[in-house]
Amino acid sequence: MDISCKVFSTILDIAPGDWNPLTLDIAHPFFTWSWLASLEESGSIGPQTGWDPRIITLWTSGESGPVLVAALPFYRRDTSWGELFFDFGWYDIARRLGSPYVPKLVATVPATPVKGLGVLTRGDLIEQGSEDEVTVWHTLVDQAEEIVAEERLAQIAFLFLDDRFAAFLRDRGYHLWGHHQFIWQNRNYPDFDSYVEQVFRKNQRRNIRRECRVNRESGFSFRAIPGDEAPPEAWQSMYRFYDRTNTQFGPMAARFLTPRFFSILGGYKPEYISLLAAYGDSHRGASSGGAAPGREWKADPEAMAFLGDSGRGLFGRYWGTETDRGFLHFNLCYYQPQAWAIERGMEFFDPGVGSMHKVRRGFESRMVYSAHRFSDPDMSNLWSRVIPELNRETRIAIQGLNAQMPIRREAGEAGFGYPGNPDQSSDREGPREKGAD
Repeated sequence: MDISCKVFSTILDIAPGDWNPLTLDIAHPFFTWSWLASLEESGSIGPQTGWDPRIITLWTSGESGPVLVAALPFYRRDTSWGELFFDFGWYDIARRLGSPYVPKLVATVPATPVKGLGVLTRGDLIEQGSEDEVTVWHTLVDQAEEIVAEERLAQIAFLFLDDRFAAFLRDRGYHLWGHHQFIWQNRNYPDFDSYVEQVFRKNQRRNIRRECRVNRESGFSFRAIPGDEAPPEAWQSMYRFYDRTNTQFGPMAARFLTPRFFSILGGYKPEYISLLAAYGDSHRGASSGGAAPGREWKADPEAMAFLGDSGRGLFGRYWGTETDRGFLHFNLCYYQPQAWAIERGMEFFDPGVGSMHKVRRGFESRMVYSAHRFSDPDMSNLWSRVIPELNRETRIAIQGLNAQMPIRREAGEAGFGYPGNPDQSSDREGPREKGAD
């Protein structure tokens, strides 16, 4: 296959019809053209906010002209703010060493800490595991490393990696740094009540049922509105809740999206987004706590959550509320997505980073990797010595969190608490074999 390379400074210069065939086989929906375009069009992402795009694309010849066969969005950055993998301690270490840490070239979806990053390829033209796939991966990473050299950048980083691509980068000599994330897995539960009964010990079963019951008795009901059916006022409401939550966190807020992002994204009618809304007792006809939600939008929700929806799984991203009524967060952001995933036969629910409350509510801990290569040999040598020990400590912490889960002995013996991560108990740096996201 003859391949040519082109680097774009904006996703808007690439046609959706060329880009979206690359995203059909990936684990999450946030590489979709309309998502990346909404980030740029809204002013949320761009050089003005510290995200300077370098979108590397590979093309081949087709009967009707050039065909985009592979791509990966990179961004030139002078900070790590918004990457959400928390490497700020390394800035101080680099300063003490007198080594540069930025500027850097980063492959990621901006402000989206979701596992699954890898080279986007046309599955109908490049077979997974084939020599063509390996060639394309090497070609694209070679081009990224050329940009680092030409622009004299301090490092190149790939964040929240797919296991196969992590192993590939490890074999190219990259440092793999492990990070903790939560995941919920649907082990073919017939319904939410059966999941609670099968998995949790008696006291925690009682706690979860009480948390669902309190919201139900308070009159709350829930609706999951598909993104392609959500009216403009639903997107406006979602921004209001997003803004309210970030205002509560003050300087620690993660306010990376502008108001226009929500309206622009809504205009694209994204099938891969669902808006989960909670209503007080003035609304009836939706689901109550612990049951899969209805789907019709009604005005004036008291809380909302923003979910990615790949068909295979759900991805919790944002939420907000106008009420302090008890356990609403647990119901809207944990139990309702779990119930909905079970009803739809989905494989998993990624709830987003943080919150130790997830340990007691069915979310298992796993390792996800970033990959790094430094221009300065002193920094590279330091990582070679330090990162294996950091990864070992993270694995121990993950095993400790999974051991704290209040699950029944039968669930633990069936593997609950040790999700499909081939490196969960290994001392080796990086995934040992192919793994599902």
